[in-house]
Amino acid sequence: MTTKIKKWTRAKKEALIKSDFNMLQILAECRNATHFKYQDK
Repeated sequence: MTTKIKKWTRAKKEALIKSDFNMLQILAECRNATHFKYQDK
């Protein structure tokens, strides 16, 4: 688990420390343009 957290951004780590799980979910979303949710159906 600690190896995964080491690769997280500072914002994600701060959200985890503050137990702000809503923000953690937002920060964890993929913003890559090639992500499947941005593809035409």
